[in-house]
Amino acid sequence: MKEQYRRVAEETQGHYLVGMDPEEFMQTFLPWNADTPAAYRTKSIPEERLRHLHSMASKKSEHAMYGAFTAALQGWPIEKKEEANGANVIVTKFGEYRKPDGECQNLAVDMGHYTEDNLPAKNATVHRLMETNVEFKPAASNDPFVDPPETTTAGAPIGNSVTVSEVEEDNVNYDSFADAAAGAPSLSQPSSGLSSPSISTGAAVFSSAESAVLDVPITANDWPGESKSLHGQHIRGQIASYAGITMFLSYRKHFMSVVVFGRFARLIFWDRRGAVVSRRIKYQGTNGEKTLFKFYLRFSQLTAEQRGYDPTVVEVPPTDPDAKAALVQFKK
Repeated sequence: MKEQYRRVAEETQGHYLVGMDPEEFMQTFLPWNADTPAAYRTKSIPEERLRHLHSMASKKSEHAMYGAFTAALQGWPIEKKEEANGANVIVTKFGEYRKPDGECQNLAVDMGHYTEDNLPAKNATVHRLMETNVEFKPAASNDPFVDPPETTTAGAPIGNSVTVSEVEEDNVNYDSFADAAAGAPSLSQPSSGLSSPSISTGAAVFSSAESAVLDVPITANDWPGESKSLHGQHIRGQIASYAGITMFLSYRKHFMSVVVFGRFARLIFWDRRGAVVSRRIKYQGTNGEKTLFKFYLRFSQLTAEQRGYDPTVVEVPPTDPDAKAALVQFKK
């Protein structure tokens, strides 16, 4: 599977627009609908939910992060339709299911986000039923992307942006925008003389066997928004695989997901051309602690088409004669 992720990372190079301000991201891809009442739009976030979200930053394993995340966001923004107060919203549930998805070579994203009517059977992962998904990594160095510099006229970071010094507080090997643009010194040229660098091992903690599979030449990475580290390449291929298979199996025109790494997160909008990636969100900080709640608040009031479903695709009943004939041909 890791070799497949590496291939996807290679195939999708250059197809990411990285660094969109999270607020602009939500206004663009998750707009408020005209019939969504003000009471829903301004729904307050309980302090207990915020505390659970903050606690996720100190977790040392993905499994521990799952618990903090669901404690913060399960049942948000509503747990049942009666709580909508006139808003046209869907009721969703997060599911961390350990049984891989048999419909797509046993892929299994960390956490699926489903409507209450489409919750999978116990312990099953079903990508085609997901509304969104979440991938977790315990370290900030696992970020698959690199933010461009964005400052005010006074030179200070703006919005939810995160400074390199903040990242260094986590004692991680952070790929700076300048290094990514210039070419990290750890990238080596293959003996064939081609311009394809090897994947840098960076701060990777993969086993020797895994590194042997992943640390192979790929096409030149001249894309400053994409991390060159071994972890970055692997995780980027991983989340692209999850988004791609979900769009394929459920006839989506686009899809949205979240990736969490250490005390940071990013929002991602995927379509057939690639993805738009938000800047890092420091979800413990004053500027970013409410961003994930806003994301799911806005998402739940979107129509099916706004959530990416293709309205021209309809399910054919199994009794349809053309469907029966096609199935016969398929099984030959």
